Amino acid sequence: MIVRDLNYNPYLPRNPGFLDINRAELKINFQKYRDKPKFTVIIPSFNKKDSLKLVLGNFFKQDYPKSAYEVIVVDDGSTDKTLESIRSIEPTCNFKYFFWPRKKIEIKKECKKWAGFYNRVGPARNIGLKNARGEIILFNDADILVGKNCLKKHKVHHQKYSNILVRGFRMFLPEKLNFKRIEDFNYLNKVSCVEKPEQEKKLHCRMYDLSKEGWQRIVTSSLSVRKRYLDKIGGFSQDFVFWGFEDVDLGYRLSKTFKLKFVWTDKIKVYHLWHPRESGSQARDLLAIGKGANILYNKYLDKEIIRIFTDVIERRL
Repeated sequence: MIVRDLNYNPYLPRNPGFLDINRAELKINFQKYRDKPKFTVIIPSFNKKDSLKLVLGNFFKQDYPKSAYEVIVVDDGSTDKTLESIRSIEPTCNFKYFFWPRKKIEIKKECKKWAGFYNRVGPARNIGLKNARGEIILFNDADILVGKNCLKKHKVHHQKYSNILVRGFRMFLPEKLNFKRIEDFNYLNKVSCVEKPEQEKKLHCRMYDLSKEGWQRIVTSSLSVRKRYLDKIGGFSQDFVFWGFEDVDLGYRLSKTFKLKFVWTDKIKVYHLWHPRESGSQARDLLAIGKGANILYNKYLDKEIIRIFTDVIERRL
């Protein structure tokens, strides 16, 4: 795999401290169990204190031995008092909360219109990865609700295969939701819509050979993979500072480095709380998708990247 130097990337802020993961501060360190966990759940978050509490509640209620998994939250410089909110939750498994402060960034004049879109979600996950003790890493976003048997279902696949990525199947929730019933997954199933139309079921509920196909479907909505593979490729790239593509890039590099299987299964349903970016209602995010695809292509000069994501942008438009 040929990877080009992306020092020319015009979207990166000028000051390198913006992406320095060593500046992350450990704010909560709840360590009840000494056993090495099987799973480490890594959750990046930015100004999502309400949804994050719901997500953590799901993981603290897992029908899985509490000593066999840990949860790590990496707060990407939130300003909505997320930390104060999370302190009120009593963890049931080992739990760490890192706060990664943001400083004012220097942005090139031609990129200032994009300043509000900057995120560091890839490097934030690397902070979690750096501090993870689990053999298997499960990436989950701060607005993805999982069932109490989530870890059990992921474990089934990892017990069968040592070289597999497992992705949960997203159900999109509506903007107006009865939050009094948020823990009722029968209710969530009724009011949500599937990630892919039923006629596209052949895309999921199947096993992929990642070296040949499927890497473009790698999304961190309940995605698990053994830590050794992530460590080998250096985790997530810092080149993607807008919404999206850091996970696709991860999938691409994994596909070119290892012989991996990939299963994307609706047997592991997860529920994505509504936000306008996923609904496609923010037109500027379509431009961000195009820029992300352009960065990805310029890293690897793979024409397949442009073909796939041109189709994506055209469908959204």
